[in-house]
Amino acid sequence: MNRQEVKQMWLSLPHSNPVNEIKLIKVEKLSDKHWYVERITDTKDLYSTSGTNFNNMKEAIDFAHKLKSNSTHEGYELFIHGAT
Repeated sequence: MNRQEVKQMWLSLPHSNPVNEIKLIKVEKLSDKHWYVERITDTKDLYSTSGTNFNNMKEAIDFAHKLKSNSTHEGYELFIHGAT
């Protein structure tokens, strides 16, 4: 069996790639006056992230709740890291 035949055989086998979907809005404290809100989407069809910086926790959490309440972010979980 040559290399091309092995390649064709490999590509013809059924492969399943189980993907755990991640839909997350993360609020993270980077320093006393630096908060970061990141939206993470990792699904079978799409990987995307975006983020915004804030000066305080209240602004960051308010923005995260605003994102979560938007209908385009249905099914997203909210994760807050570094709040005391």
